Amino acid sequence: MAYHWKRLAVWTAMGAGSGVAATLTIFIPEWNSMHLEEHLNLGLITLDLSPLSIGPGLVFGVVAGLALRRKGMLGGWRYPAYIAASTASYGVAYHLSVTVLVSALSNIFLVGIIAGAVGAAMLTALSAWIMPDFRHRRVFLATIGAGAGLGALLAAPVAAESHFIAWLALYGPWQAGYAGAMTTAFRDRAEAPQ
Repeated sequence: MAYHWKRLAVWTAMGAGSGVAATLTIFIPEWNSMHLEEHLNLGLITLDLSPLSIGPGLVFGVVAGLALRRKGMLGGWRYPAYIAASTASYGVAYHLSVTVLVSALSNIFLVGIIAGAVGAAMLTALSAWIMPDFRHRRVFLATIGAGAGLGALLAAPVAAESHFIAWLALYGPWQAGYAGAMTTAFRDRAEAPQ
């Protein structure tokens, strides 16, 4: 079966839009002087609960989950489960990068690659649990490859000291690339949502 380039373009654009919204979830509170950060001490690790640690995963879960729902893949409990999976996967990647990798590795590109791969692997594994269409090697290879490769863009916000455009340079391409890679799961399904 021929690859659906239109579907890839639609899903990549949807992911890029999600990346813009994800970046806005971080900066709108900051621009409005809202301090929405809490810390949850779990003994061995302290979780940072903030727009930066939650927002991008939550936004991607809502946006991509809605698109998956429109494709008929996330009915009933699956849509909220996908939102939770996306939020948790991003949260794990975020905390891994800021609590473990940054102190263990001096190369921010490598930190981003590892965190991106872990976040993508976790979301793809949880997606496979939620949706049978994701239970294929091609899906894991595509999404984890996209997550790892685009994770290197973490260097942009680190180098630019957290400017909006720098975070957008991370989340826009990362979420676009991951969403595009997700299309490998619908190779045998109907055309992408309009």
